[in-house]
Amino acid sequence: MYYRLTNFYQNNRKYVKSFDLNQLKGDPIIDPEGLTLDCKPLRENSQETFVIKDGQNVTIPVGSALIYPCGLIANSMFSDDLSNLTCIAGTIEGTSCSGNTIQYLFNTTGIAWANDNLRFRNSQLNSPNTDWTKVIPPPFWRRIPTWENGYNSSNFPDLSKFERFQVWMRTAGLSTFRKLYGQNLSEKLVAATWQIDIVDRFDASLFSGTKSVVISSISVIGGKNPFLGQAYITVGVICWIFGIILLLRHMIRPRKLGDHSYLSWNNPGK
Repeated sequence: MYYRLTNFYQNNRKYVKSFDLNQLKGDPIIDPEGLTLDCKPLRENSQETFVIKDGQNVTIPVGSALIYPCGLIANSMFSDDLSNLTCIAGTIEGTSCSGNTIQYLFNTTGIAWANDNLRFRNSQLNSPNTDWTKVIPPPFWRRIPTWENGYNSSNFPDLSKFERFQVWMRTAGLSTFRKLYGQNLSEKLVAATWQIDIVDRFDASLFSGTKSVVISSISVIGGKNPFLGQAYITVGVICWIFGIILLLRHMIRPRKLGDHSYLSWNNPGK
């Protein structure tokens, strides 16, 4: 299962550079000044932030709390919740979907590239001594119920296991792209009427784009992607047209093969 976005330019130069590699590798950076300038304007809180600590609202002054993970890429992470598929009409292995709860499950294990494990580690900030008013989620992450009241020792994200985040952080080269959200490698999706429930948090109107869900099967060479085939056909047609033009030109005004008169030393006036 993929989510597909259009008109989202992850290849913007400033956007692509907006992360701190040391922070992603787990270094215990607690001071915003210890983060790269590339994370600006999402390196520290730019306005007063309120978090709940011990049942009370705590005000965090501007610039005093570090954003984890910092930068534009992390802040804009796709945040919609996509459910597993639920069969609402049809028969699965002799069992009617009507009156029974039959689901097709997607898991997040293995959806990121293996070498991403070299980039992401569990942060050393996650310790009993951490002051959670000094480490806060990116602004858009506060739309997600898990982090709406900030971080604590139980909800601090382990980026080494957060594969959907790792998938998002590998930026796309084109403005229209899709990224893997979940997969099922053990069961076949049979013909039936399936329902998916979506919690809408990711606002595509902010970039005048669209979002959609794509269910697809993959092979040993990956999922279906018509772009490469279309590119080959387009280049082939262009080459064929130029070949016809050059053939016609040669038939109309042929050039003698190996004609020495075209050599520079045989044309002193040129």
